[in-house]
Amino acid sequence: MPRFSPRAMGAAGQAGSRVETAAPPPARRSQSGWRSVTAALVGVCCVMFGLSVGQLGAAAAEFGWLWTGVPAQVLVDLGGLSVVEVWERAQWWRCATTVVLHGSAVHLGLNMLALWSVGGAVERAVGAVACCVVFGVSALAGCLVSLAWVDGWLVVGASGGVFGLAGALVVLRAWGTTEQRVALDRVDARALARWLALWLVAGGVLASLEVLPLAQGGHVGGVAAGLALGTLLGGRARGGAGLALVLAVVLGLTASFVWRDGALRPAARALALGYGELALDRPERATRHLALARELGGSSAGLDNDLAYALALSHQRLDWAAELADSALAAEPSNSDFLDTAGWVACLRGETETGLELLARAHESLALEGGDVSTIVSHSERCGLAEFPDGDGAGG
Repeated sequence: MPRFSPRAMGAAGQAGSRVETAAPPPARRSQSGWRSVTAALVGVCCVMFGLSVGQLGAAAAEFGWLWTGVPAQVLVDLGGLSVVEVWERAQWWRCATTVVLHGSAVHLGLNMLALWSVGGAVERAVGAVACCVVFGVSALAGCLVSLAWVDGWLVVGASGGVFGLAGALVVLRAWGTTEQRVALDRVDARALARWLALWLVAGGVLASLEVLPLAQGGHVGGVAAGLALGTLLGGRARGGAGLALVLAVVLGLTASFVWRDGALRPAARALALGYGELALDRPERATRHLALARELGGSSAGLDNDLAYALALSHQRLDWAAELADSALAAEPSNSDFLDTAGWVACLRGETETGLELLARAHESLALEGGDVSTIVSHSERCGLAEFPDGDGAGG
């Protein structure tokens, strides 16, 4: 699932190369307006997105990557932050590579617009190296908090680093050194802080309502790290408040490592692992995790359906799969996904007539919605055959 970063930070960081002050501005290359690190980060992200689209082959001509997104498998192959690969295979290096990957052209565009704005401002105030450190540490903090909170089974995007830069920018403009405040003279710290708070609150609401697949834990982790680093770079860390803030961030990151097995939200961890394994076409492993999620967090129609489909794909416990599918269908009788799963399970159990009837209803329902019926058609064509190879389809 991708992290979207604030679009409205564009006003920050548009300070010109000439600042009207009594004393001359500091002799620093970044003061000329050149954004070496910011430009490099934007360039790398754009190149990686081009590489992602290139992996689609002929499918790239359909332009689905503009909005609906690059397929999850492509992002995982290129280094996306998959909870499956991190928790099951200890591939922690993905916390670095996922930052330069984006799920769609819209996702990339919003993040790069925000990065160019806030990154350029921070780079003018503290220099290229410090700007790079703020971005990198904030992005890492965002990844760790996202994993600890279980934002989703797959997280990509630079917005953790962008939120960190924005947090640092607020501190530097309001409480930084005289030199830093002069460099950021045209940045309105209060306005930026309001926008930052607005995006955090809006992101939390949208994520909780599942309107957008936002990794809100990553945003919060990035902001916390950015505020702490801004305090350090602004020369205010000698005060008790600055030290307390830095300590809180360090403890937060440590807690993320300690609880990396998902103990903060064990049911969410099991669910994320299950969906991740299912998306990566590993139904046998998915079944184990989804069953645990159901045990820890209770059943729901959606979870019962997904577990039934995973069991069907792996040809395990088909009687239980039928019970789960029937339970889900009883809750939502017209749901095309549930009808497809129930029909497919019936076919696998040798109940051809029942299976075809359910699949026909699924086809009719999904066609009315304008959805892709290819998986249902495939199930219908194969219903009644003697053997079904593992890993069929991606529906349910």
